[in-house]
Amino acid sequence: MMLDKIELLSEEWKEEVIRLKKLDCPIILFGAGCTSQFIVDQLKEYGIFPAAFCDNNKDKIGSMVAGLQVISVEQLLNEYRTAYIYITTQLYYTEIKHQLCSLGIGQEQISKYDIIFQMEWEKEFFNYCKKKEEELDWLYHNLADEKSRKVLFNRLAFFRTRNREYMTQIRDKNQYFDEEIIDFNNINTFVDCGMYTGDTIIGFLKFGGQECEIWGFEPDSEIADIARKELSDIQKCKVHIINKATSDRNGVVKVRESLGVMQTIENSIWGGNKEIEKSFETCTLDEVFGTNLNKKIDFIKMDIEGAEFASLTGAEMCIRRNQPVLAICVYHKREDLFTIPKLILHFNENYKLYLRHYSDNQTETVFYACV
Repeated sequence: MMLDKIELLSEEWKEEVIRLKKLDCPIILFGAGCTSQFIVDQLKEYGIFPAAFCDNNKDKIGSMVAGLQVISVEQLLNEYRTAYIYITTQLYYTEIKHQLCSLGIGQEQISKYDIIFQMEWEKEFFNYCKKKEEELDWLYHNLADEKSRKVLFNRLAFFRTRNREYMTQIRDKNQYFDEEIIDFNNINTFVDCGMYTGDTIIGFLKFGGQECEIWGFEPDSEIADIARKELSDIQKCKVHIINKATSDRNGVVKVRESLGVMQTIENSIWGGNKEIEKSFETCTLDEVFGTNLNKKIDFIKMDIEGAEFASLTGAEMCIRRNQPVLAICVYHKREDLFTIPKLILHFNENYKLYLRHYSDNQTETVFYACV
């Protein structure tokens, strides 16, 4: 039913590829980030050959990235005024577009499409959803509010068209900490799976829990050390940093770190040429908290690069016993959109499910569950 409406939408991104190949003006890529080589390679496979990168980072200006020179915004305005600009960033498309428009670049010169499939499963995601139509209808009708249903519809429409406007329409703020959904007055213990450098914990403290107990899980020792320094000034909260990855088992796993930005205990999340293997320890939340029956967990956040389903499985006892608020990312693997909400309701059928989105692309989609 919902997919029937989306299937009527044109695959606009294919039309954009054709248009880019026929342009008689230079193409500038705005944003020379860690995926630059991947993006340039993908564009060349389409027969698209950009002229240069542009970036706001002054340290990058004049350098060569993926075989292309990085120019400044001033150079863009002076030397490439008529260029067509493809914004590469996953997270800051809107901000860069506003910047360019404020400098007099016309909107018609800025691509509103994302034609790069950075994860392999994205290429066939719409066809995958067609095979899962019954589950998709189940999900649609089990979402707790109309805003969640719009997020679901627009997200699928984006995969069909790759038109970023579908995502900018639903982009929200305060990732993991939606005040419309979460009552922070009732949060006394916060569990952060995928703590990274502690930025999420710092964000959490802005919403409440100034005297909370906080547990942060980060498997990378170097990153965990950064978090310890960043969080060392916190006075009222008791912060525990666990140098392990959460999963459905205790042990040691090989980790594939691809493109310099993503670490995952799961396989087949990212493609990429440069990959480094590391070994990380894993644990289950049930093991960590299971011996302390008096420890009530109020809020669990997971942004762990595809290990969310496994980590929820390893937290079943905690979730059944405590009924915590859950904020779970569901964009790392295609099946997470279906399997994670069903797993949550299997643990507790009284959970209400919400879906929110926090970027101009397919990334940063979060399921919330509250009793």
